[in-house]
Amino acid sequence: MALPGWTACAKCATGSYGSTSGLSSCSACETGSYANASGLVACDKCGAGSFTSETGLFVCSQCSSGTFTSDSGVSSCSLCMTGSYGTGNGQSACNACAEGSFASDSGLMYCSVCGTGTYTSAAGLSPVF
Repeated sequence: MALPGWTACAKCATGSYGSTSGLSSCSACETGSYANASGLVACDKCGAGSFTSETGLFVCSQCSSGTFTSDSGVSSCSLCMTGSYGTGNGQSACNACAEGSFASDSGLMYCSVCGTGTYTSAAGLSPVF
């Protein structure tokens, strides 16, 4: 009488990997990384401007407008600092507000123009009254 057994090994699913032989299960990709194909031996890090905030994902999310990350393999994006802005998704850096404009809060998608009687003399500054 023959005992039932495996006739083939299964590939690790997307979002997971198997780094050694003889595994009984695969490992989920860590936050900040992804596996977009089955059967991988390692997960790839999300590039600058993107992230994963959960384990076991097969695609990275882009940083939203007003946020950025210059590092790879991160689990979240940072807000653009005051005096800077981020207009698009997937940014690896924020832009400094030009002379004559300002961003008084962090995480903004645009700079405001200085009003009558105020100015900024250099990029990325707060208005002077």
